[in-house]
Parts: sequence; C-alpha cells; structure tokens
Amino acid sequence: MKENLHLIRERFPHYTKQEKDTQVRHFYNFSDELSETHYERMVAIIFEALDQKKYFPILRVCHGEFTLCVGRAVPKGLRRKINFFIKTILRNTGLMAKISYNGKKNDGFSREKLEGKDFKKIRRIWTSAAQSISKKGLIAPAFNDRHTYLEYTDKMMKFFRENKITFNAENYFTFFGVYAFLAGPDFEKAVKGRNIVAVTWLDEMRRSGLEKAFRSMGAANVDFIEVSPHTAVLETIDPSQLPHAPDIALFGCGLGSAPLIDQFKNQKTVCIDAGFILDMFANQSLRGKRVWTFPDNLYGALSK
Repeated sequence: MKENLHLIRERFPHYTKQEKDTQVRHFYNFSDELSETHYERMVAIIFEALDQKKYFPILRVCHGEFTLCVGRAVPKGLRRKINFFIKTILRNTGLMAKISYNGKKNDGFSREKLEGKDFKKIRRIWTSAAQSISKKGLIAPAFNDRHTYLEYTDKMMKFFRENKITFNAENYFTFFGVYAFLAGPDFEKAVKGRNIVAVTWLDEMRRSGLEKAFRSMGAANVDFIEVSPHTAVLETIDPSQLPHAPDIALFGCGLGSAPLIDQFKNQKTVCIDAGFILDMFANQSLRGKRVWTFPDNLYGALSK
C-alpha cells in the first residue's frame, strides 16, 4: 500500500528547461532513491537488454488499465457524480461502450472503444499478458500524487498482488520515466543503427510521420504492424513475418499493448508500450503537450 512507499519528487535528466515550466510533481517509489538515479538505473537496464539482444518488455499502466482492472473511481462534485452514475447505468445495460475514448486521428488521444460484452474476456487477456510481462521486464504504473491517479494506487497494488503480477523495486519504472526516455536523447541513442517496428493504427500521414522521425534518429530499418485503433486488445499478430528482425518495438495500442507485447516474447526485441509518444513522433506539434516530452536539446528550437 502507498503508505509503505516513498513519495519522490519527479525530475529527469535532459529536462531541466521543461521542469521550470512544470508544476512540481511526485511519484511513489519503493525506496528513497532520487528520481534521476531511478531513471538512469532503468535506462541502463534497457541498454543492457539491447546489447544482449533479448526480449525485454516495458508496460505502462494508466487510466485505461485502471478502469479495466479495478473500475472507475467516483469523481468529486455533485454534477460529475450524477453524470458518472448515469453513464455507469448505460454501460452496465449495454447502451454505451464500457470503455470509450473520443480521440481523433493524430490528436494524441485514444480512440479505443470496447463493449461490455467483451469486458471480462479483455480483463483476462490483459491480466494474463501483464503476468507474463512482469516476469520478464518492467511495469510502469502511474502511481503519483496527481489527484486523477492517486486514488488508484492502493487498488492497483492489490490487483497486482491478487493476480500474481510481479511488482517490486526491481521491475518498477515510474510511468513518466518511460515518456522521458522515449522523448529524449537517450532513445535516439538506442535507435541509431538498429531496426525498429511500430505496432499501432496507421494512415498515410501517421506512417509517414513515424518513418521520418525514426529515420532522423538513425534507424537502420523501419517497419510497421497495423492494428485497429478501437479493438487492438483482441487482435493477434505475427512478428516473425516482419521483413527485418526488430531490435526495438514501440506499441501504441491502448489496452492492446500488453497482449501484443506478449506476442513478441519469442523475439529478441526490447518492446515498449509507448502510447502518446508514438502520436508525438507522428505529429511533432504534439511535443510538449504532455509533461516530460520536451528535452533540453529541442526546447529552444521547437517551443518558440
């Protein structure tokens, strides 16, 4: 439970300029290890996996997964509570999708839509994949002091424990540390000279933007596996059919990232649940729209 964790100020190498424009944030950690030290330790583990050419998954866990696993938290305020209970009735009667986000193409928001009739099946699929991933790589839940996350920490830690999802000091990477890694210069170093695949929904603009971004980082080869923007969690893919053996795979599949990452377990690939970061690579105007996505080397040029 979170009372047994340490609340650590969130800050990362390469982001001193964006930090000045960001409200002070904290995340929960198993020790009093500084945020910068935690980040550098996790990044060293990622580069070790790349050098060893082994399967190494990294799974982020945030609001979609929270909702799937432990249900929605009741909001504060009378109007919001009334709206919440009305939507709950509609979802439970099948008149409204159980999970539904209203993102549009290339705006950085999810477009996932999952019906109530599939919900128990999807929870089983996700939980099984998370169990597998937690034994091989890193779990990155959004356990921090922001009010929209805070209420889920204890519930999700209980869910992890009851469902045998390994979660401890050795396999925990703070959620926004994944953002900081992917959006910054450390990821560019990781990509240079290596094969990368993006597993996500695609259209011509998104494919072109992603390829341009990865080529600019020095990727040797760029491949794609296309999945649905709405129901990727129910899909099956075959990474063995890719034209180039991937060193790095990035996933932007909502709840589908966990089971699709797990389908790479026979590949020698570092697999990262990238989410919004793939949207940002495809559409650079989104850089900085979320915290820890504007590193110092880009801040002056792109923030004007």
